[in-house]
Amino acid sequence: MNTCLKASSLWSHVEKLHLTRNMRAQLYNDTESGVFASKLLEIGDGRLETDPDGKIIFTNEFCHPVATGEELLANVFPDLKNKLNNEEWLCERAVLSPKNELVNKINNKVLDVVDGATRVFTSIDTVMASDDSTAYPVEFLKLLELTGVPPHKLRAEGWRPSFVDA
Repeated sequence: MNTCLKASSLWSHVEKLHLTRNMRAQLYNDTESGVFASKLLEIGDGRLETDPDGKIIFTNEFCHPVATGEELLANVFPDLKNKLNNEEWLCERAVLSPKNELVNKINNKVLDVVDGATRVFTSIDTVMASDDSTAYPVEFLKLLELTGVPPHKLRAEGWRPSFVDA
């Protein structure tokens, strides 16, 4: 921690810049991205209307609230079974969540829709040299859900090795 930039005596001289313009919306003339980006900036700046509890009030133009997980998936991934092999279509969709636990639940719901063989990939849970081991039990480490790291057990549906002909 003592070697990071913020701990440096130079940090007080660093000018912090803030992004204020969505270059993708500007360069590609994508008005929907521009509207979405400006709303995100309003949220970040605290300029959006809130309810009495201090929660942000979203309009239907900004987002489409749903009551259930099934309704969410039906709106984000309509006709998933037929469009599953369309990479461009899949790349245009995303469900964002603040917690990995919810992301895993959503992923599993999506995978339940997909036909095909189920394959579970697990992370490596052994060390080559005992000097590299930690004081934490392997069972505990398998339970950790770290940001940017897949879970210990990663489930894949419809998985087919690349060497098998379609």
